[in-house]
Amino acid sequence: MNRQPFRLVVALSVLLPILASCSPLFGSRESGSGGGTPGGGGPGGDNGGGVTYTLTVTVVGEGTVTINPDRAEYSSGDEIEITASPEQGHFLSHWSGDGRADGWLSEDLDLVIDGNTTITAVFSPDLWRQATAAAGWPAREGHAVVSYSGQLWILGGINGSLLNDVWSSSDGEEWAKVEPIGGEIWSGRMGHGAVVHDANEGDDEEIWVIGGAFLRDVWRSTNGAAWTRATDEAPWSARTEFLALAHSGKLWVMGGLDGEGNLLNDVWSSPNGATWTTESTGEIWSPRRGHVGVVFQNKLWVLGGIGAGDTLLNDVWSSSDGVTWTPATADAEWLVRSGHAAAVHDGKIWVFGGQSSGLRRYRDVWSSEDGETWTAEPHGSWSPRHKHRALSHNDRLWLIGGEQQWPAPGTTNDVWYLPHPLE
Repeated sequence: MNRQPFRLVVALSVLLPILASCSPLFGSRESGSGGGTPGGGGPGGDNGGGVTYTLTVTVVGEGTVTINPDRAEYSSGDEIEITASPEQGHFLSHWSGDGRADGWLSEDLDLVIDGNTTITAVFSPDLWRQATAAAGWPAREGHAVVSYSGQLWILGGINGSLLNDVWSSSDGEEWAKVEPIGGEIWSGRMGHGAVVHDANEGDDEEIWVIGGAFLRDVWRSTNGAAWTRATDEAPWSARTEFLALAHSGKLWVMGGLDGEGNLLNDVWSSPNGATWTTESTGEIWSPRRGHVGVVFQNKLWVLGGIGAGDTLLNDVWSSSDGVTWTPATADAEWLVRSGHAAAVHDGKIWVFGGQSSGLRRYRDVWSSEDGETWTAEPHGSWSPRHKHRALSHNDRLWLIGGEQQWPAPGTTNDVWYLPHPLE
């Protein structure tokens, strides 16, 4: 087994940023409150003062824990390996205890004893299902997804290089690459928008791809293969990590990061992707990037992101017309974050995962019926991630791709869904 060790041994000033990006679990080789002297060796080491400590490991839910070495007492500096093993149909939700293990998600936890320690392994039923651990498309982050014509669609993203491929699936497990027809297709990109929109008021809906990678072009397609350019230079500034939605017969572009490094909070709309109007606004959400949004209860919604000074946000705003904006909450129950995902499903707004200011990835799930009050929902065994995508399709919530830290750091091409009703 490839463990994910987490030890604080030397060079604290160098390792701290790295450790903070991985976990809040910080061991120490200094003695605890029992009065032992600093230092100490590995398992069974002498702390120099004869002081010993206890390790208490408890279990909540369906699972077991093994401790190596498993002893009644330990010395300061002893290194302990703790492994959680969930029962079938369950997963390790998280570790908690003594502040150091809080939120640690890997089933393998390596701890350095520095005092009396209590750790709890929390197991939960795994309500999520994995459609595939490795879809046919290359792993990626910063992609776009839509539900269109009875299919799931994934478009573009980045995996070492910018991508402009298109894939579709009826079940999330088997994916088919959609080859371009006519030789013209949008260029590789990430941080773009993709929506389903009817520009002809009653004619066929189309997939629209908008901007991203500091581009200003807009494309449309009825089949994902033949693409038509609506414009090559929309009047809004080139940007990335913005929000694109379809609402009230219009395409919408909101906020993001421009090519000069400026955060934006402008709002643009277009009925056809070619002609755009900047909306006059009064009170509005602050400039940001990495935010997400949905159309819910016939309103545009903006949730979280990165604001000025790289400050992470967890505010929620709504507007029926893109002009007048109302704050639903300045401080949602979910932690501040960016690179999260959002969807509308079963009469609620849902928020999934994302990244903290310490580059720690989340895998929590939250829902709200009004954008103001949020409820923690069951999260599954999918890895903590950001720059993933989520959507509602065929009465299921879907979570697709993204960038994770463990069990293997890097981009992913897994696909997960939450059945409805729960199976």
